Amino acid sequence: MEKTEAQKFWEKAEKQLKGLSARAVKIAKGLQQEAVYGVKISKLKVEEMGLESKRVKLFQEIGNETFKLVKTNKLKNSKISKLCAQIDRINREIKKKKASSSSLRKKISEGIKKLK
Repeated sequence: MEKTEAQKFWEKAEKQLKGLSARAVKIAKGLQQEAVYGVKISKLKVEEMGLESKRVKLFQEIGNETFKLVKTNKLKNSKISKLCAQIDRINREIKKKKASSSSLRKKISEGIKKLK
């Protein structure tokens, strides 16, 4: 017996659907693996940033200790001494700004009291 056109159509459609289904499963597994890689990359990036943060803190600590050594004349290095002099100038400027800010706060506070 000859298959009818409808049977041929459905057999062809079933074959195509099985192929598409297998392909979809393959793609899904590939995407799942890519997602796993993405999570691993993110985890590594977070760990990398944590290590970089620790490194920055260590550099700061080295800088602070070096500054103390230069100030107590236990370390002689012209470049480091110049950098320490810059830090001293900045520290003096910060002190002045804090004093000015404090003075302005007092004036504001006194002005508000007069308004009451």
